Amino acid sequence: MKLKQLQIIRIKKKPTGAQHKKYRSNHTKSTGMSAVWKEFCIRQLEQRLRAERENIHLKKSCEREMEVVKGLRKLLYRHPSQRDIMYLGENTRTRRIDIPTGSLKQMAAMIFDELSTGVENSYRIAEVVIEINSPVPTHKVTQKPLLRDAMNGMRMEVFDHHILPFDMRATGDAWWKHWHNYRGQSCEAGNVVAESFGLEFTDVMANTTATFYVQQILHRHVEDHRTVIVWNAYIEPFMFENERVSGVYFLEQSHVIIKPDDQYSSSEGAVPTRMSTCEIISPHFLDPKLKEDPKITALTDFVASSLSSNIMMRNEKIEDMLLDQSLRQRR
Repeated sequence: MKLKQLQIIRIKKKPTGAQHKKYRSNHTKSTGMSAVWKEFCIRQLEQRLRAERENIHLKKSCEREMEVVKGLRKLLYRHPSQRDIMYLGENTRTRRIDIPTGSLKQMAAMIFDELSTGVENSYRIAEVVIEINSPVPTHKVTQKPLLRDAMNGMRMEVFDHHILPFDMRATGDAWWKHWHNYRGQSCEAGNVVAESFGLEFTDVMANTTATFYVQQILHRHVEDHRTVIVWNAYIEPFMFENERVSGVYFLEQSHVIIKPDDQYSSSEGAVPTRMSTCEIISPHFLDPKLKEDPKITALTDFVASSLSSNIMMRNEKIEDMLLDQSLRQRR
């Protein structure tokens, strides 16, 4: 249904009658904007086909797992013998311990101070990081986020350049709204977010999960010609592949620039928006020997790949929000 509505939107944008001659004279620009809409529609279609395939796969997996659950239920809900009950009661011990919250709060405050300094620097260098340091020209579009190992595993960079057939302000607002939806919060009036939270990464295909403690600070800068969003994060892993992890933490520096892209502008004056992202993750080791630990190397790769997945998911959600908003305005 949305694809048909998209076609209606595109038809309304086409000139007719007396405008035809003017349209032909500006054919190059119109073609550019049409190309943006074409790519947008292709992404929407691929996203829906992918979701349908995933639903079929999940349905089959669910059916198989339900058979396993039925078998386990018979075992779990059998009547235990008195011998089993005595064994559990006599040999299992559970206790609670006090955590020195004062020292944790002091450490968290120190981390936030460092992040606050770092995020200010990230804003100053955002354009250099995204537009000069990018492995592909910024006028190009990346089909998927590009992962680059900049320092032999010590600095992993993820780049993404995305074009959307919507104006800069609407795109920036959609990004901000999605971020708060992801946090489970309503949009805040200010442009600064400081937070700490637990985080779980799961690779469904590899059946791998990692859990982390995260502190991060995000700043949004809404300017006349662009919107810049930067955040710095401290990420400490707790568990990876069902094993405790210690002696390593990650620092993330992320930059997003949202601005008009005139090269795809149309003869009617519509200008699409370029949304460019660079996220950098760096591992830090309390013991230098951990640099050679295969498990830590696998964890670093896992974190870097998760950044790529997050960017792709964020792009899809923002596209959906902008499309729904555009369709509502035309009803």
